[in-house]
Amino acid sequence: MWIIKLGGSLAANPELSDWCQMLAGPCLQSDLRSVVVVPGGGPFADVVRIAQKTHGFDDETAHSMAIAGMEQYGRMLHGLAPALKPAFDLDDFTLAAQEGRTALWMPQTMTQAMAGESADIPRDWETTSDSLAAWLAGRLKASRLVLIKSAELPVPETDGEGANGLALSRLQETGLIDRAFGNFACNRGFDVFCIGPSGRSRLMAALSGDGDPGVLVDTTG
Repeated sequence: MWIIKLGGSLAANPELSDWCQMLAGPCLQSDLRSVVVVPGGGPFADVVRIAQKTHGFDDETAHSMAIAGMEQYGRMLHGLAPALKPAFDLDDFTLAAQEGRTALWMPQTMTQAMAGESADIPRDWETTSDSLAAWLAGRLKASRLVLIKSAELPVPETDGEGANGLALSRLQETGLIDRAFGNFACNRGFDVFCIGPSGRSRLMAALSGDGDPGVLVDTTG
């Protein structure tokens, strides 16, 4: 299984519909994997930030509202690509795979029932949709987590054997990945890749079995 997190900041990208259509398309259905799309928060989470700044309510309330914002963004993605199958609980992920469809996580119910009971998930702005995507990847025992970003990535680093990658700390320093991400992604049994807004064709090729979906992120720390 692959988890693909579609960044909320792509909400302003004119190619968002193309991303959705690609992720919902039959090119994804190979004999080795199922695919789950995780929505970011985007402008819906930004509204929560503004409201909290104006009214001063606590972070736990803001966290719950931001998850609802992720679901609103997910509903928008579904409107752009109705072939995506909304998934509200674990059974829905199984059903989507059986139907050969890409699941679209609607996180509000599941995070209330499962993450809401887990003390290791902070209820603050340090834990964004990136971390929740990593949490879901661990929960579903995914093999890969792909984070699609609206900004182009830093130049990958090359190790002594010529392999390219990016340190998680570097992506966190630039604000591309949240500070809590390592708690859910480091040494959890799945590979993490990042891809920028120009990488749609690369991701499509990878989902068809040709190459990696983006730049590998070093989460071994």
